[in-house]
Amino acid sequence: MNTEYQPETSTLSLSSPQQHSEHSILHDALKILALLLRAKMLIGAIVLVATIVATLVAFIFMPNWYAATANIVPPRRAGSALDNLAGNISSTLKDFGLTKLTGGKSEGYTPLVIFQSRRMQDTLIQMFNLAELYDIKPEKMTDLRKELGNNMLVAVETEGNYTVTVWHKDPNE
Repeated sequence: MNTEYQPETSTLSLSSPQQHSEHSILHDALKILALLLRAKMLIGAIVLVATIVATLVAFIFMPNWYAATANIVPPRRAGSALDNLAGNISSTLKDFGLTKLTGGKSEGYTPLVIFQSRRMQDTLIQMFNLAELYDIKPEKMTDLRKELGNNMLVAVETEGNYTVTVWHKDPNE
């Protein structure tokens, strides 16, 4: 007699787990697509209303801002051939990210410091009568400087020039 256990073989074939997960994902995707197609009118209406509201708010309630930019190119420093060679080596080291090795000698203030100084801000406020323009009392210089700082940007370009950009709601100002 044969005492070994032999399992029954079934005619049903089980699918692999990978086939089952692919079938499940496809089934879920079809369910979502059917749900979206059923609600297509509601989704379209919501998108249309949101677009109209956003357009109205942007064009009616929000003012246009205009920018004026001045480009300032500082003069090149005249030097000897040795200074030019040192400058070329320094710029090459900066390109590689080795700015600490260039010596870092200071030549004085850059125009960026001057543009952002309190004295320059006060001069601009008085010269262009920004207290009246911003509708802030002239006695509140801190608020005037803060508003000027919000509406002015001084940037250093990669070519070495400076740009001063000022924003305002009136294109003529």
